[in-house]
This record gives sequence, C-alpha cells and structure tokens, in this order.
Amino acid sequence: MHNSHLIGDMVRSEPRNFFSMRDPGLGGNPDRARTFVRTVPELDPYRSAMFSLVLVLVAFAAISTVRAHEDANKFVADETVFKNPSLNSTSYGWTEYKQCDSQWGSQELGTCGGTTICSAGCAMSSVAMIIATKGGAYNPGNLDSWLTQNGGYSGGCNINWASVDALGYTTFVGKQDPTEQEICDGLAAGHGLVANVHNGGHWVLLTACLGGDVFAVNDPGYSTTSYKHSDIVDLAVYH
Repeated sequence: MHNSHLIGDMVRSEPRNFFSMRDPGLGGNPDRARTFVRTVPELDPYRSAMFSLVLVLVAFAAISTVRAHEDANKFVADETVFKNPSLNSTSYGWTEYKQCDSQWGSQELGTCGGTTICSAGCAMSSVAMIIATKGGAYNPGNLDSWLTQNGGYSGGCNINWASVDALGYTTFVGKQDPTEQEICDGLAAGHGLVANVHNGGHWVLLTACLGGDVFAVNDPGYSTTSYKHSDIVDLAVYH
C-alpha cells in the first residue's frame, strides 16, 4: 500500500514499506536472517492527473444536483430578464405582466417583511393578468395594495384566490386537475387558468393550447413561453 495525500486538485503518492519480516534462514540461524521490504511505486503523472479530474467531475455533478433541486422548489428572480420592457406585451389576447418590473418589483408583497413582488409575487401577478384582460385597471402593484387592504392575503402574503371576485371581474371556481382537452376547452371559453409549475414552486398564466400536450403561458417570473401538461401540479380556475 502507499500513502496518498490530497493537495488541492493534485494527488501526491509516496512509496511506503508495506511488508517487512525477519526470515530466520536455514536451520533458524539468526546470523543468516534476511529482511524483505516491498514497496509500491508512485503513480505516474498521467494517472495522477486523471484521478484528480475524476474527483473534480464527481464534485461538480453533486453540486449541480443540489442546485437543480433548489431551483425546482424555490423561485429566484432573474432581474436581467424582467427589466426588458419588450416582455410586457400581450400573449394570445392575455395581458402580460412581469413581477420584477421596475414599477412594482421592489414593492413589499402583502405584509411579509423582506418579501417583494419580485421575489414571491408570481401567483398574484398571474391573477392581475386575468383581471386586466377582463377589463380591470389592475397590475401587480395596485392589485397587491388592494389585496393587502382588503384581506386578500393569508399568512401575510399568500393570495386568497377568491378574494379578487369582489372586484367584479372574476369568479373563482376552485382548484382542479383537468385533462389537456379540458384545459383547452376552458381557454377557448375565456377562463383564467393559473398553473402551478416547477414542482409547486411557481405560478404562471396559461394562454393557449399549442397541441402535443403543450400550453403557451405568460410566465411572470421567467422568460419561459410554454409548459407541458405534465409540468402542471395544480391549477387555479377563474370564470
């Protein structure tokens, strides 16, 4: 065996005695005793470099797995995308808002200190798109203010879906788990469908059926323009 020391990204191998014994020789005469020492040669530079590369790749894979898990469950705003005004347009007839728009992105969401519309206002921003499309003069900024003043949040900043019905533009039906065809029928009827994606960590507004189990969306938090039916883990339905 040999003694290996990990130093940064390099491996240093040193020869070490791993077997030593006294051989009494013929007839057990200690004067004829012999000592045997065996050593293992050092790794050549090429093998050392390859071993270091494997360690780096394993570490990178582990970090990537952790980050993928975190991204799937926690929304993180990308302000570089959201500050592009060209993204605030319409999509298949639905008004589109970005939660990190400079007009309201830094506004506190509900009464949750330290939480802003930019960091956690995806569901509320999606509902604002529905109301604006149906004729209400609301955007994420003034809808957040209205919800805060009229009991529209629970726990400080979790939207009470039915609370916006008081504005007179929507009727919240409830949470549903529809098929692809049922979603397409709902969109054709002008229903507002807010879909929960990213393994439950993000909300978007569905805007059209693209076929093949894919839906166009107005995503308030990312530049994503479509999601699959299999990406949807919950659906809030407004008529």
